[in-house]
Amino acid sequence: MEDGLGLGVYRPDDGYTWLLIDVEMTNLRQEDNCLNWFIEDLDFLAGNGNRYGLRLALNDPEGYLDACYGPQQTKSGFVAFEIPPSEDLRAGVLEFEDEDGATMSLPLAEIQPRP
Repeated sequence: MEDGLGLGVYRPDDGYTWLLIDVEMTNLRQEDNCLNWFIEDLDFLAGNGNRYGLRLALNDPEGYLDACYGPQQTKSGFVAFEIPPSEDLRAGVLEFEDEDGATMSLPLAEIQPRP
């Protein structure tokens, strides 16, 4: 995966592969809002209980999910995780927890793979 500035390529650690998930996020507030990846959590929870944290959020490669939104604004992008190739993706869950502790879970079995 190339960075957004054309300066290099991001490679997963040895023994891991990238899991890229296209997501769409909406700011439901009536004011500007930015995600803080130091406070909010977006994780991939594998079917075997292994938890993988968000990767590359601070590197901002081209196409990555934007962190700042205007009121009622929706944006699309991808998020990245480093996982072992042996993980059963269909048994996994994408989990988001915001700064107030509210959580949202989305089973990957409900996501359509890219053609």
